[in-house]
Amino acid sequence: MPIWRLTPLDLASPLWAASNYHGIAVIRAGTEREARHAAMQAFGKELPDIPWYMHPWRQLTLVACEEVSDSGYPETGPTAILAPAEYTSW
Repeated sequence: MPIWRLTPLDLASPLWAASNYHGIAVIRAGTEREARHAAMQAFGKELPDIPWYMHPWRQLTLVACEEVSDSGYPETGPTAILAPAEYTSW
């Protein structure tokens, strides 16, 4: 399964209030969409003013997502947060 690096681009957006984490994330997932969803699930917090579809990890203008080759992380296994370490067992 591919490894994805998600990098926040615009931390000034008020949508970041819906996330507990604002740094680079490394995620094993089948697709970019699945990686973004995993980030939203792992780092998200529910706020009445920000619906799930507006979550910052889903926004192309707020978070870059690129497939990483030779990441050093195992490519086998289920979808998972690989970094940061404090979120690896969600």
